[in-house]
Amino acid sequence: MGPLFRALCVAALLSSAPLTASAADIGRLEWGGFVVEADSSNGYQEINSSTSDDGRSLTLTFSALEAKADGSTMEATAKVAGHYDVSQPKLDSFVMARVNLEGHIIKSTGSVAKLVLKVGGSEKIIEWPEGNVASEKYTRAVEIALPAGGRLPNPFPVSVDVLARKTGYSDAVYVSVSGLTITAIEEPKVASN
Repeated sequence: MGPLFRALCVAALLSSAPLTASAADIGRLEWGGFVVEADSSNGYQEINSSTSDDGRSLTLTFSALEAKADGSTMEATAKVAGHYDVSQPKLDSFVMARVNLEGHIIKSTGSVAKLVLKVGGSEKIIEWPEGNVASEKYTRAVEIALPAGGRLPNPFPVSVDVLARKTGYSDAVYVSVSGLTITAIEEPKVASN
């Protein structure tokens, strides 16, 4: 075996060595598993995540995230909170996240239902105020600004707090969240001349 053949064999072995991925190598937004930090429903085994083909939309579903105030119960709360580890392509730049929530609401006039959503470090509140009556399956969408620089926070925090409160003994309120979808919205690309 000559020196040239040996050199070619060593070069072939070195070129087939496994390489680690850098941000430039990632082709799509990747979400790790949801790490549960708080879950008042104790149903963390039933929390599921799925992503779109490009990874820019993440759907989180869970069961029994509900709050109900009726009878002698004047106020009830429920919460699920955690985070995802994200890997973002180097060239992707995101300015906001659109979050769609789904669930059910049933309430009398003397009650309040509230959802406090915290995503990526920002907070939004969705409220059904006192004085309104509701009985429906709902879908609500909110937009949340992401930190400057176009990079998603890593870890990426997600939490939903559900609150049901009534003022009178004969009032009642029930509110639930069955799932949410987070869609990362890109910064508009500027065409070059």
